[in-house]
Amino acid sequence: MEKPDGQKETLWYRLPENYRPFVDDSADYLAVANIFQAMESGVDCMIHGRVSRTLLRNLSEFQSVWSSWFPERYRSVEITADTEDPVDIAETEDTEDTADTADTEDTADTEDRENTEDTEDIENTEDEPTKAFGEEACHPSNAALATYTGGIDSSYTVMRHNRKLCGRMTQPLKACLFVHGFDIPLVDIEAFERVRKRLENTLSRTGLELVSMASNHKELNPQWDHTHIAGVASSLMLLSKRFDRALIGSTYTYNELSMKWGSNPVSDRMLSSHRMTVFHDGAETGRGGKMAALYDWPEAYDDLRVCWSAPNKDENCGTCGKCALTLLGFKFKKLPLPKSFPSGLSEATIERLEFDESHLSAAETLLRFALKEAEPAPWVMALKKCVEANRNRLEPAGKENSSFYGRIKRRLSRLSK
Repeated sequence: MEKPDGQKETLWYRLPENYRPFVDDSADYLAVANIFQAMESGVDCMIHGRVSRTLLRNLSEFQSVWSSWFPERYRSVEITADTEDPVDIAETEDTEDTADTADTEDTADTEDRENTEDTEDIENTEDEPTKAFGEEACHPSNAALATYTGGIDSSYTVMRHNRKLCGRMTQPLKACLFVHGFDIPLVDIEAFERVRKRLENTLSRTGLELVSMASNHKELNPQWDHTHIAGVASSLMLLSKRFDRALIGSTYTYNELSMKWGSNPVSDRMLSSHRMTVFHDGAETGRGGKMAALYDWPEAYDDLRVCWSAPNKDENCGTCGKCALTLLGFKFKKLPLPKSFPSGLSEATIERLEFDESHLSAAETLLRFALKEAEPAPWVMALKKCVEANRNRLEPAGKENSSFYGRIKRRLSRLSK
C-alpha cells in the first residue's frame, strides 16, 4: 500500500493452509481495509486488482456517511480499480443481441450439443461423494460467517442464528471468525491460543467451525474506535469464495445511533459487495437483553470475555470501564455472575469507579433505567453517586447547565426524587 507521500506499508492477513482454496482472488478486501486511510488522506485511491462494482458504489455512500459525521477528519474520495466486476447487464444484453444474429441451424446444433453435455454432467454429479467442509468447490453456497470473540454481542449473534431465532432474518450460519491482532495484540500469541481453544470448546456442541486468522490491520489503523469495522469486514471478505454472507454483532442499539462507533447499523451494510452481503446484527436488543438471552447458552455465558484491559488478554480484569458496565448489567438483570469474572462489585467499589466519556454515557443510560424501579437497590444509588462524580470530573467548569450531559444529569436528578 503506497501513500500520497510515497511511504509504503504492508497490510497482511494470515490463515491456516487448509483455507487457501477459500481465499478470494479479488481486491474487494483491500478496498474495504483501506477506506478510512483513503478518507483521512483526502486523496483519490487506485486499487491494482479486480473490485466489485457493487462494493465501489456502496463505498461511495459509506464515505458520505463518515464524512458527514466527522467532516474535520474525513472527506469523500474517488476509488477506482484496474477492473470492475461483474459486467453490467446492459453490456451482457448487447453481447446476447449480437449472438442472436448467428445462423439458426448452427444455434440449434449448439443447443443439441449443450443439452447432451448437460445431461452427462448431471449423471456424473450424482455419482460424486459429498465433500466435507474445507474440500468442497470454492463457490458461495448460501453460507454465513459470523465474527466471534466470546463477548456478549458476538455470542448473542452466533446463538440466535445458530438456533434460528431470528425469523425471516435468520441467516444460514456455518462458521465463526476470530482474528488475532484485533482485541489481542499480535505479540501475545499464547493468550490468543488460549482464547481460541476456549472458543472452540464453546462452539463444540453447535456444529459451527471456528476459523482463526491473524492481521496487522489494527497496527496500521490505530484510530480503532472508527477503523475496526474496516478490519473486521475485510477479514470476512477474504473468505467470500466460501461464504456469501457476513454477520457482525451490534455494539449499540437503534436507540443509540448518536454513538458514532465504527461498526453501526447505518454504514455496515454499505461494505457489501456482489460476492458477500454484510449484516449488522442484533441492534434491536440492548446488552441487558443479550445477557439474559445468553443465560440459555451456559457454555458461552460462563466463558464470556469482554475485557481489553487485563494484563492477561484472555481474562476479564473486573475493574475497567467495560468490565464494570458488564457487571452492573448482570446486577440490573438479576443474573448470576459468570464464572469468567473474578468477582462482583460492592457498593463501595461502584462509587469509586472511574469512567471515560463513552463508558460514562453507557453508565448514565443504565442508571436511567435502574432508577425507574419502585425501590432502587443500594447498588443503584451507589452508581448514581459514581455517575455524578465522573460527570463533574469530565465536565468543563461553567458548561454543565447548557451541555447535553448537564441536561442528562438534571433529568436523572428528577427521576430519583
